[in-house]
Amino acid sequence: MKSRLKVVNTIFFTSLFIICCIILMFFFYAKGDVDRFPSIVGYKPLTILSNSMKPAFQVGDIVIIHKDKEPQVNEVVTFKHPEGILVTHRVVDSEIVNGMEVYSTKGDNNHIADDLLISKEQIVGVVQFVIPKVGYVANFMSGPVGFSLFVLAPLLILANIQIFKWLGLTKNEKEGTGT
Repeated sequence: MKSRLKVVNTIFFTSLFIICCIILMFFFYAKGDVDRFPSIVGYKPLTILSNSMKPAFQVGDIVIIHKDKEPQVNEVVTFKHPEGILVTHRVVDSEIVNGMEVYSTKGDNNHIADDLLISKEQIVGVVQFVIPKVGYVANFMSGPVGFSLFVLAPLLILANIQIFKWLGLTKNEKEGTGT
C-alpha cells in the first residue's frame, strides 16, 4: 500500500513539475510577443504596464484576454498600435468607415479618446478578467534572477538529490523493523 501511494505521489508531482516547466518555457519563448504565446482555450494573459486604465487596472495587474470574442462598446480591448506596442483601452465608439467597422478607444484615466481608430484586425483580444499585482511576479520570474531562483536552483537541487540516490550516497529509508 505504501509503495502504491509513493508511485502515485511521484507521478503526480512529476507531472505537475513538467506542466509548470512547459508553461514557463512558453512565457520565456514568447517574451514581448503576444502572437508567440499560445492561447489556452482562446485565453491569453498580459501584464499591464501603464496606469492609463486606472482605476480598472493598475501597473502590475495581469489581464486575461479572449482572442476570439467580438468587441462591444464599453468593453476593454487589447490592440496592436501601429508603433508595435500593445495597448489596453476601453472601446468608446464603433462606426463604419469605407465599409469596415472601426473602433474608437480611450484609457479610463485619460481625458480624451485616442487619436487612432482601430480595426478588428488590430484587436488582439477582449479583456475577460483581471488578476491584481500578479504581473510583478511574472515579470520577476521571466528575468534572469527570478528564473535562476525559481527554476534553475530547484532543478539543480532535484537533480543532485536524484544523483545521490542513484549513487547510493544517501541513507535509504528502513522498510520494516522486523525485531
